[in-house]
Amino acid sequence: RQCHLACRQGEKSTAMDAFRNLCESPIEASWPINSSLQSLRAAGWSDEADRILKESIESRLFNAHAVLLWLDGPAASEMPPAEQLDVLDRAIARHPRFPYAYDRRAELLVRLDRWDDAVEACRPKVFEGNLPIILRGRAAWVEYQRGRRQRGIDLMEQVLAEEPDYYWGWQRLADWFELDNGFHPRLNLRCTPQ
Repeated sequence: RQCHLACRQGEKSTAMDAFRNLCESPIEASWPINSSLQSLRAAGWSDEADRILKESIESRLFNAHAVLLWLDGPAASEMPPAEQLDVLDRAIARHPRFPYAYDRRAELLVRLDRWDDAVEACRPKVFEGNLPIILRGRAAWVEYQRGRRQRGIDLMEQVLAEEPDYYWGWQRLADWFELDNGFHPRLNLRCTPQ
């Protein structure tokens, strides 16, 4: 709240200090850091916010979401995927139970055509026996992207049978069915464009 209030009042130094505290907090809550970054960007302080994100992920303690926010920001947009992997590996080392870092890692590995590594990134040992839904969904996505379309669909259908509220999974499945001419053979359902 302090960051938001400072942004509204034009108190740049106070807003940046509050944001720095959020970025260096080991608490893995995403809403405070995400919304504070949006407020800073809306105030026109994107460059300073990106600098704080980068500094925080190089420090001893940092909010795991700071890594993803920095990678999604303009400062990292030209960074090669291999360097982005290094940043994610640091985040995973510091926050081994942060599934979103593994998810992003798998996505980057696919861009590098490192398919087996991408599948492996979806199965970190720290979650053995209880994989988070986002990693199970990402594993299905990796298989589909790899060209094993039916395997990807089957895996995603398994995930959705267990977690019917998994919105991202439903989105991918709908996209895949549309790519397959809008037909789902097991449901005998035809998806028609609006």
